[in-house]
Amino acid sequence: MIDFRILNRSKSKTAMFIHGLFATAGFWLPYLDRFRDFRLILLNIDYRNIGGSYLYLDEISDVISSQAGGRVDAMVSHSLGTLIASRLPHIVYRQSFEVCPVYVARRLQPEAFADLIRQKLSHSMVARDIINIFSHVDSTVYSCSFPENLLGDRTKYIPDSDFYFTYCCDSHVETFRGDHFDIMSAIKSIERALAE
Repeated sequence: MIDFRILNRSKSKTAMFIHGLFATAGFWLPYLDRFRDFRLILLNIDYRNIGGSYLYLDEISDVISSQAGGRVDAMVSHSLGTLIASRLPHIVYRQSFEVCPVYVARRLQPEAFADLIRQKLSHSMVARDIINIFSHVDSTVYSCSFPENLLGDRTKYIPDSDFYFTYCCDSHVETFRGDHFDIMSAIKSIERALAE
């Protein structure tokens, strides 16, 4: 299920934001002032049905159709959100910026990552449940693999110090200073790219 909020309704250009697993649209709040020249569509995605990711694609396409005339100028996604962004047809966006793209990543230290997520969730889940969700997500990501030459106009942003993933991609890649959750450097690069 997808919910969304729109900010800066009067702007002519539109940017859509797709958060990652265990996050909400609130993940983007520290970065939105960098996109003040854009009409902002913030998605809230319930990832419990990630195995049926095509359902998300239909819903997101419907949002783009009804709220952005069928195409957004910028698609900005993070972590698991990049899987969905990468599967959207390229006709619904002008540029896609994918930060920490899990669809070209291999998970490292799942127990440590699960513990970090558990801390961020204020202990509302136990680490074992989080690892089970990771397993389901990893299976979904693997089943959605496709050749990189089908990616269209996408730029992938890979952190220089991600302790939880290693990335394997060779095209349209920029490295940024930060980690899986410290993405300000990537956001600044996206801001510069959109200003060109």
